[in-house]
Amino acid sequence: MPHFWLGYVLSEYSSAGVNSLNLQARLTERFQKHGWATATFTKVDFLVRLTGFLLIGGLFWEWSELFFSPLIGIEPDSFFAFPITLRNIDGALDVTVGVVGAAFAFLIKHKAKFRKK
Repeated sequence: MPHFWLGYVLSEYSSAGVNSLNLQARLTERFQKHGWATATFTKVDFLVRLTGFLLIGGLFWEWSELFFSPLIGIEPDSFFAFPITLRNIDGALDVTVGVVGAAFAFLIKHKAKFRKK
């Protein structure tokens, strides 16, 4: 549950932060100019939310687990070890559940737009 809510919260903060700088509108224009004709503000918002969570939650959080776990005497589950097996699947599951939380935040934010269609 904590990873789901972390994905949700980081998604909301990423979207709000990028939107406050008007970057979503500029990214939408840029994508449309460079051939992604179907780019809309909603699609760019989804990409911003996923990118925000994956950068902060996926990389920073999992890296900090790897770095700080030995300092407190815990053997970390290695997220960055390949191939992913049952011994090291913890990090991959954490990030996947966080992505689901980020997608859920996006759906809640844009639910009115999806109901109209």
